[in-house]
Amino acid sequence: MRCAIYIRVSSAEQRREGYSLPEQRRVLTEYAEEKGYKVVDVYADEGISASKKPHLRHDFQRMMRDVESGRIDIIIFIKLDRWFRNVGDYYRTQEILDRHGVKWESVFEDYDTTTRTGRLNLNIKLTIAEDEAANTSERVKFVLNAKVRNKEPNTGTQPFGYKIEKTDGVKRIVKDPETQAETEDMFRMFFATKSSYIVTNYINETYGRTLADTTIARRLKNIAYTGEYQGIPDYRPAYITHEQHAEILKAFGMHTRTAQKNKVYLFAGMVYCPECGRVMASCTSNKKTLGYRCRYHYHQGCSYKHMVKEEDIEAYLLDNIGKSLACYSLRIAAKSKNKAAASPKKYEKQLERLNHVYIMGNISKEEYQKQSSKLKAKLADLKAENRQPSSIPKDVIQLLSDQNFPLLYNKLSRAEKKSLWRSSIDKITVDGKMPSAIHFIE
Repeated sequence: MRCAIYIRVSSAEQRREGYSLPEQRRVLTEYAEEKGYKVVDVYADEGISASKKPHLRHDFQRMMRDVESGRIDIIIFIKLDRWFRNVGDYYRTQEILDRHGVKWESVFEDYDTTTRTGRLNLNIKLTIAEDEAANTSERVKFVLNAKVRNKEPNTGTQPFGYKIEKTDGVKRIVKDPETQAETEDMFRMFFATKSSYIVTNYINETYGRTLADTTIARRLKNIAYTGEYQGIPDYRPAYITHEQHAEILKAFGMHTRTAQKNKVYLFAGMVYCPECGRVMASCTSNKKTLGYRCRYHYHQGCSYKHMVKEEDIEAYLLDNIGKSLACYSLRIAAKSKNKAAASPKKYEKQLERLNHVYIMGNISKEEYQKQSSKLKAKLADLKAENRQPSSIPKDVIQLLSDQNFPLLYNKLSRAEKKSLWRSSIDKITVDGKMPSAIHFIE
């Protein structure tokens, strides 16, 4: 029989109970040998709580993919709480295992899921484990909050310019001698120039970095450099005062307000680069031509270097908005027509009752799987149908559909034009230097 070994441990459990991954691997390997199982792989999730959702456990997901591909006949683990501490997640996973004929065994515990009593005991065990995990989480939060109040680090990751140092047996956050000068230079240069762009170039040239302007801007605005953390002052040594931090935020805010006051970019945040697929930045050419460029062409190697003129986008929209909107309206109408009348809650309640009946042993496993599959298929179909686009306001649709729309549009202010486009368009794609398609809000 082809066997998968699943091992998991959270950091706290390893310290408290000794459930190390090597020890779990040893016990389970010996168990597989005694049973005559052929181990196809070992799936290990380290530092992951069993209360976390299955999609956050990377090796668990890898194992489930192998289950669905037919590589595994049985899964073994040392105890049920290595497997799950959440009743709902357990049964969702169990359904997949049942569908592929895969069994599981707990080395240190004995569960018989073929009887009503066995299923009831399993459900009670999972419920207790789920409650215990919740209580443990609360205790951990209490300990972490206490560490913050005591000005001790509760994570190993610190902002650039800091490091953790142990003094007299106590961990404290201190300025990192290796990056302290660079951090101080970053703030000194910004207060002298009020330009994150100049600071970025200075840091990159002086310290051999390849940082993007956004990285420096994010550091400059980080309140951590005042020493504050979660409302605790002097949590770490400060590089700047709160007054200086306010000055930095004000400087960034002033730049934003000035740009908005003097130049309104109609399609900011809507135009996407045809090469890297990211939002293009607003820009100005020859002090008067507004447009959009890919900001990653300079810092992160995107090959698209052209500027798409705003006037070209505007002309394209006015020429094509009617035809594009008609297609959009037909798609919405078709979805509305096919929309199921039933609410998902109806099937969710039916599924909940079915799970309860099965747990209590009142229906067979085969009947449960049959009815459960039907209900879940209906739920999936209904939820897919209900994913309607967030409707464009009716008055906007009427305006865009009006045959006199171009004349009406020209009477709007730039701010009103921008608001109109933002209320209806999600994305504008580009081909070469010209816009090529309109994507309405979905």
